[in-house]
Formats: sequence, structure tokens, C-alpha cells
Amino acid sequence: MGNQTKESSRSRFIIAGLILSVPLCTLLPYLAVSILLNDIMASLSINYALGGLLMSILTVASGACMFLGSFVQDKIGIRNTLLLAIWLLAAGSALSFLAKSSFAILFMGRVVLGVGFGLNSVALNPFMSTWFFGKQRTFMITGGLIANCLAGTASYLLASPLSRLMGSWNGVFGIYAVFIAIMAVIWTVFGRANKWNAAETMPAQQKEKNLLSGQSNSLLQAARYRQFWIILCMGIFFHAAMTATTAFLPSYMMTELGTEAHIAAGASSANSIASVAGALVGGLAVARTGRRKIFIHIGLLVYMIGGLLITVSHSVPLIFAFSALVGFGFMLVSPAQSTIIMETVQPFSPSVYAAALALTGGLMQFTSLAIAPLFNTLTETMGMPGAFRIFYILTGIAILISFIIRETGPKRMATI
Repeated sequence: MGNQTKESSRSRFIIAGLILSVPLCTLLPYLAVSILLNDIMASLSINYALGGLLMSILTVASGACMFLGSFVQDKIGIRNTLLLAIWLLAAGSALSFLAKSSFAILFMGRVVLGVGFGLNSVALNPFMSTWFFGKQRTFMITGGLIANCLAGTASYLLASPLSRLMGSWNGVFGIYAVFIAIMAVIWTVFGRANKWNAAETMPAQQKEKNLLSGQSNSLLQAARYRQFWIILCMGIFFHAAMTATTAFLPSYMMTELGTEAHIAAGASSANSIASVAGALVGGLAVARTGRRKIFIHIGLLVYMIGGLLITVSHSVPLIFAFSALVGFGFMLVSPAQSTIIMETVQPFSPSVYAAALALTGGLMQFTSLAIAPLFNTLTETMGMPGAFRIFYILTGIAILISFIIRETGPKRMATI
């Protein structure tokens, strides 16, 4: 037993490193199109409508495949679903590399990337949950959120220099394809299932029995939890303003304040940097206090206040500060929300947890497609500051909904 424990501990360090590397595999190719869009449009002779389609199709494919992923992992297991996702991310990047003069090939590459992104979204944290337990899970969730923030920052910093180095926008995807393929090989060799976890080592006969009895339909099991539908409703209002901020804050600063593009982009950077701090503070607070909901309330309130202050500020430094406040509040919520989703599944099942992520995240991906048209409509009727105010005021609805969420933390459970 002692040797088994030591071997499991050693394996955990390897698995932790692999898990924290995945955001680079997802976000490098995902964000590259938005950064290199002008070069891509000029090279392929496409307009903004088709350029926007390259972003939206990935969102659609990702949202659809989050649902598909809940069925896939029921059939082939969480570990194999995750491996499939990473290999698809490599394949999608490779197709994008081959698309120097073909919009159709680039479009297909984005679809494949979206499929990989969606499968990864429902498999990564559930795979983590088979290796880590108790507070370890909260710390790993927090580490993953920070890794996402850092990977997003790396994406913005790397794309343009790599494009100049390679002499073309598609060369960037070639570098990313090689990197992700190497990571996929490493994952295939070292990213093994936890043989000490019964959920990942269930005999094939038992899996077949569960399938025949209907117990393997994880999505239906997750849909029975009222808690997940509440979190979904909160998330729709919560993420709407952040989606608008990410997409339109630089344009707002350039049109309303007359700032230059690189200065306006700095507001997004301030948001990303503060997000790292929010994730760290939120994760530590959730782990140390044993409470979850209170940090959702605080994070949403900070998020809404920061956003509303952006709309009444006419100073670039103040907008930077308030943008940072928005990012901090957004990521303060995430560790608590992710932990509640995981702890709601009782008795715990990684597969049902994966389905819960598909339910709460997949539907949100589809609703996010309406944000840009709605924002544009509001901008035409009341101006960009007014459009932002409407979105941040709607966050108040998310705050009200958050009070309905059931607390799952050990401090609360101890009093029941």
C-alpha cells in the first residue's frame, strides 16, 4: 500500500503539469485568428463578415461538441476523450497552416479546432477530478484558471512576432501545430488514467450493464440537477457583459476617447493581468474558508461596479483601472462556481461532472452568439456607452440569481 501511495503521488505531479499545459494547446490557435485577422483577410481576399465567421464557427462547433463530448466520454472514457481533443487541436492547427490561399481549408480547420475545444472543455476538469481530491481539486481548478489567463496573454504576445518571423500568418499555425502535436504525444504516453480510481477503471462488463440500464447517459443525469440550470441562467447574464467587454472595449476607447489602437489594447491586457489575481484570490479563499456562494456574490458585484465605472470614465488610466476591476471580479467568481458544479454531483461521478460542464457551458456558448448583434443594435440606438451600461446592469440579474444557488462548501455542509 505504501509503494502504491508513493507511485500515485509521483504520477500526480506529472498529471498536474500536463493539465496546466493544456490551455496553451487550446488558446494559442483559438485566439490567433482574431490577432492576425487583417493579414488573413488581405491574403484570402475576404471581408469582415467572413472574417467574423472564422471566430463564430469555432464557438458554434465548441458549444455543440460540449454536448457531444458528454456522450463521447460515456462511450470511450474521460481520458480517451481528452486525448482525442488534444489531437484534434493539433489537426485543426495543421489544417489552418495549409490554408494560405484557401478560405475553405481555414474554415474547416476552425471547425476541427472547435470540436477539439469543446471536447476538451468537458473532459479536462473531470479527468483532473479522478487524480485529485478535496482541496486539491480547488487548487487545481484555480491553477487551470490562472494557466488560461497566462495562455491568453501569451497568445496576444506571440502571434504577431511569429507571423513576422515566419513571413506569413499561416506559418504561426504551423508552429502551433507542431507544438500541440508534441504535447499530444506526451499526453498519449504519460497522461494515463488513474488506476486507483474506480470511476476510470470500471470493468467493461459493468460499463455495458450501465449503458443498457440507462445509467450511462450522463447528460440526462446532470439535467436532473436544478442547481445546474440556475448556474446556467446566472452565467448567461454574467458572461454577456464580459463577452461585450472583450470584443468591444478597445473600439470603445478608440471611438469615444480617441486613443490609439495599442493603448486601447492595453485595457484588455490590464483585464487579463487582474484576472490572474482574481483567480488566485478566489481559489485560495474558497479552499481556506470552506465557503463558495459568498465569493460569487462579491465577484459579481465587483464585476458590475467596475463595468459601470468604465462607462462614465473619460480618463484612460481610470478605464485601465476599472477594466482590471472587471477582470478581477470575473475570475473571483470562477473558482467558486467551478467548485460548486463539482460538489453538486453526489455521489461524485467524473462523467456526470463532465455532463454538467456541457450543460452549463455548452448552452452558454450558443447564447453568446447573440451578444454582438444585440450590442450593435443597442449602440445604434443609444451609443456605445449606453450599450455597455445595459449589459452591466443586466449583471444585477445574475447577482439576484446567485442567491438561489445552493451552498456546497464544507462549512455550510457541516451546519446542515
